[in-house]
Amino acid sequence: MVLNTEAKYRDDCLLVVHTGKIVMGEGAKYIDESQKLQIGLQVSEKLKLHPFSMLQFSQEDLVGSMGQGRAILCLDEISAQLLAFGQIWHYGQNLEGQYIYEFGSWVSFTRVGFGREVLKAAPQLHTQIYPGTQLLAIVETNNVRARVIMEKSGGILIGSKFSESIRTQAEVLVPATMIIYDITKKE
Repeated sequence: MVLNTEAKYRDDCLLVVHTGKIVMGEGAKYIDESQKLQIGLQVSEKLKLHPFSMLQFSQEDLVGSMGQGRAILCLDEISAQLLAFGQIWHYGQNLEGQYIYEFGSWVSFTRVGFGREVLKAAPQLHTQIYPGTQLLAIVETNNVRARVIMEKSGGILIGSKFSESIRTQAEVLVPATMIIYDITKKE
């Protein structure tokens, strides 16, 4: 699926509108393989900048996510440059036995709102590929900016969890308290 989107921001008192396109699910499968490799590397490198607050995924893992239709990308409408990225993966089951999926690897390469557009597309993709399941977004407690965006986008705070370790690229294990949001699309 491909959707057009735009982000508006102020630059020296001018309103700038930047146009991008959201590519997700089946649409991500058809991205050229060399571009998938480039995107996988870009996202992996961006994740490395946050070793203690974001799970780390290799370039191969991220390319696999695109190939399996679990990724959401925002690409510049003209240049096809990556503006933002996120992916969905299996997380577990809740107490009622319902399957739970997590939206994560949520990174933006601009500061003009395309990360929020990827977040807003996540429940739609989730409903398409995993109907009848729950979708969570888990954010590190100290990541105030992500928490604000999550709440403004309709995420429902449902709890927190203490993780004894977050895996990092260097295999360093560190504890963290995470905030859990339910972002399942409400029918």
